Amino acid sequence: MLPLLSLWGSEGIAFSKPCLPIDRLSRETPVPNNNRLNPKSLLTVGSAIVLVAVELLCVALAGGWALAGLFQLGTTIEYAFMGIFTLLALWGIVTFSRNALRVEPVFGPDSH
Repeated sequence: MLPLLSLWGSEGIAFSKPCLPIDRLSRETPVPNNNRLNPKSLLTVGSAIVLVAVELLCVALAGGWALAGLFQLGTTIEYAFMGIFTLLALWGIVTFSRNALRVEPVFGPDSH
């Protein structure tokens, strides 16, 4: 079985499918897959996603705690607010992640 993952070559991490000709008698050479993982872009996007995720989750939990405490609604309502705001934060994290991965080219040629 051919390896599907080459670790840290000269161009970074390379994910590729095995390039074997369908017909061994064929004179066509297989075309290599150019889906190379760009480590710089991956680090940038990953760091931004982690930063935004932590901020949104902290705001959600603190907001639920603060609103329930401000209006003296009790611990049950406090946890309900925290849960609702956390679900909204998770939706925001997923939306931000999708947009960030669409804008920043994680797969493609290295930019060095």
